[in-house]
Amino acid sequence: MSGATLDLEVLEARAETPLVRAIRLGRPDGGPLPSWQAGAHVKVVLPTGDERSYSLVKTGGEGSHAPRAYRLGVRLEDPSEGGSRHMHCLRAGDRLRVGVPTNTFALEPGLGPTVLLAGGIGITPLLSMAA
Repeated sequence: MSGATLDLEVLEARAETPLVRAIRLGRPDGGPLPSWQAGAHVKVVLPTGDERSYSLVKTGGEGSHAPRAYRLGVRLEDPSEGGSRHMHCLRAGDRLRVGVPTNTFALEPGLGPTVLLAGGIGITPLLSMAA
């Protein structure tokens, strides 16, 4: 992975639906994480060395400036090439190497009214934009 990475711990992993898992990641020492804006994602390094990108999710009260945790929503793909299956097997205490947040899908402020439309797991970046 090019760029800065973080060694994070799974703080919580739970099923939202049979196909979607909510995963909360944080520093093992509880310290703050790099800030991010709606539409950002992180790359997770899999045990094979491959990388998968997952959108960061903010739904309300939690801040995206120096947050204590990152939240992800991961849909189990069938067939999976390994990324979603690995993410669905994570448990609290597991460790992951994660890239710092990047944003190639930022909401442009000041362009007038915005309509947010998504379906399925594609809703994850738009939840943050709506919040």
